Amino acid sequence: MRLRNRRRRTLAGLTLIAAVLVAVLMVTNWLGPLELASVDARFAVRGAQPGRTKSVVIIAIDGKSIHALGQFPIRRHFYADAVDRVHRDGARLIVLDVELIDPSVQAEDNALIEGLRRAPGTILTTAYAGPHGTTDVLGGAGAQRYAHVTVAGGLFRTYADDTFRRFDTSDGGLTTLPVRVAQALNPRFSAASLGRTPVWIDYAGGPGTFRTVSLESVLEGRVPAAVFRGRIAILGASDPTIGDLHNDSSLSSTQMSGTEIEATAVTTALERAPLRGVPGWLAAIIVFVFVLGLSPPLFGRRGWRGPAILAGALIGYLALAQVLFDSGDIVPVAIPILGALAVGLAAIGADSRLELRAQAEQVTATRARLVQVADETRRRVERDLHDGVQQRLLALAMRLGAPGAAATEDLLRSSVAQVQIVLGELRDLAHGAYPAILAEAGLVAALQSLADHSQIPVSLRIGEGLDDVGDTIKQTVYFIAAESLANAMKHAGPARVTIDARRASGEIRMTIVDDGRGGADTSGSGLTGLADRAAAVGASLEITSEPGAGTRIELRIPV
Repeated sequence: MRLRNRRRRTLAGLTLIAAVLVAVLMVTNWLGPLELASVDARFAVRGAQPGRTKSVVIIAIDGKSIHALGQFPIRRHFYADAVDRVHRDGARLIVLDVELIDPSVQAEDNALIEGLRRAPGTILTTAYAGPHGTTDVLGGAGAQRYAHVTVAGGLFRTYADDTFRRFDTSDGGLTTLPVRVAQALNPRFSAASLGRTPVWIDYAGGPGTFRTVSLESVLEGRVPAAVFRGRIAILGASDPTIGDLHNDSSLSSTQMSGTEIEATAVTTALERAPLRGVPGWLAAIIVFVFVLGLSPPLFGRRGWRGPAILAGALIGYLALAQVLFDSGDIVPVAIPILGALAVGLAAIGADSRLELRAQAEQVTATRARLVQVADETRRRVERDLHDGVQQRLLALAMRLGAPGAAATEDLLRSSVAQVQIVLGELRDLAHGAYPAILAEAGLVAALQSLADHSQIPVSLRIGEGLDDVGDTIKQTVYFIAAESLANAMKHAGPARVTIDARRASGEIRMTIVDDGRGGADTSGSGLTGLADRAAAVGASLEITSEPGAGTRIELRIPV
């Protein structure tokens, strides 16, 4: 009872500490970077989904193109030529993901503007926006209207680290590229359909997941028209010397070009943001329920069971988080896992400490009871010797030493009778301390004798090896069996008792089962004495006694 109360108080304290810890972590977002890293890991576990990238083709300004067309930035009439070819090949939409704010040679600028005019609806990107989303792309709004182009924000922000994971729907009053593309293909598209911003970029894979062709190959006419027909063509830089390479959520060993990140964001918007974080209130409930609900199952689990339950819970939660991620829901991982790990280990440690403390108290109480029993036994033996054997010996000595006593036949016969009585009393005392049959015939014979002389039927099943143990263990097994039988006859009123004793797996196991009335008081002196005797040799004793279901006593002694 005391241990149970201590466990309840400790559990309540751990629950309170866990609640405070989780609340602090969630409010401060201290584990934010780790949470983002867990999202990257979930992308890696999910693996590539190349089928989601078929609607987009990337025209890369790669090293081969720069070598063939001149150093970057390349002359703008090349962009115009590429737009002409891709438009003729039936591209559904064209995006130029290059910065076109600063003017170049007028003839080049004019050639680009005229080329864009021949492909109306082309989208240009910029990282610079003025008030109300105005830009100087192509020289300003007038040139943009003439070329029939729209300008989208091409600047994505990073959160917590330098990895691109999310995008905003607008930037400085300028609609970002993913939303602008979705609106161009579906005029009724609303940025609100993407949910909360910033929007998670749903990476279909690492670098190279999108179909990519070289700008130089397009200009030379070596790319079949079928590559572009009905698709979105995004022209942008990919060569490392340009510096437009970034970290992404795919956990790839190589960085991804800004153009490919833009393309991934575009497919995310077209799919209406399939990957979304759960609402904050739901995330809080998930975290609190998981972390706070983990402590109770860990209390009272001995040995490997506690760590196994903790490990199973953590693995199960990670598996569930991955399943939900694959279906489009991002649930917290870092806080619940680390919180549960901390609380779980604390619960296991606290329970172990409580168990050790209870065992120490039990050992102390057992020792005190054993000392008390030993004192009572010593006083009983002293009393029996004083009142019985000693008195008879004194009487015999006085009779033999009386003045004038003659060694007659009657005196000798009487003296021998007195000596025999004394020997009988000494044997009885010795039998109470250590049964003669146990010393002379062994444990198996002693248990058989108990069964044979019992007032109620006893079914005895005995295995091999019981007599190959020390005297102390033999005594423990014998006296626990004898006391259990005596308790059953005195209190339970059974029709039958079964004793099963055997040696296996480095221990002696003895089970005593009766079919009596049950409901035995395990705190009574009889059963407490059995537990004390077992504890004295490092054994375990489990007593089960439900009312109406008999009593079961199981003894295990390491040997």
